[in-house]
Parts: sequence; structure tokens; C-alpha cells
Amino acid sequence: MLVISYIFYFATEPFLFKNLNINKIKAKKGRKIEWLEFSFEPEKRIHSKRQSNMISTGKPKQYISREMTPQWLKNNTYEPTTSKTSAYTEEERQAFLQKMKK
Repeated sequence: MLVISYIFYFATEPFLFKNLNINKIKAKKGRKIEWLEFSFEPEKRIHSKRQSNMISTGKPKQYISREMTPQWLKNNTYEPTTSKTSAYTEEERQAFLQKMKK
């Protein structure tokens, strides 16, 4: 019943539904509510016609950026890191390169 009462309070907001009527359906008088019946006026809108609030606000649709890249990723302020310690010393590296040349 907790969920139904939540829906009941949500549905009574005047700007969502016009002429909202909520009927409590019971099996007999004095019994528990079996279900709630919601009735309201349908929205008066012609779906085949374009609505005034759907008109673009100046930018043509093809030029609107649909990119979802976050702003922090676009700012490439990070610097590449280099390792200061290597596994081999410079002398070992030179010896290895000379072996490879042979």
C-alpha cells in the first residue's frame, strides 16, 4: 500500500493530469481497497502536426554537436610521464646492442 499511496500523491499534481479522479475500488463496504482507478482527460494534441515548442532555437539540427566527450577530457593539460629508472644501466644496454649487431 505504500507504493500506491506514493503514486496517489504524485498523480494529484495539477499540472500533470487534468480533471484527475481517483476511485477506490472495494469488494464490499468496509473492506480493504482492492485497487485504485485513475481517470483523467487526455491531452489535446494532434500528433501528426509539429508543435510550437519543438521548433529549433536557431541552430540547424545538422550543426548541433552530439558529442558526449566530457570537458575535462578535451583539455589535454596532462604531460606524458617518462620513467626515471630503467631496468638496465647504460653499460648493459650498450653491451646488448653490440651483441645484437653481431
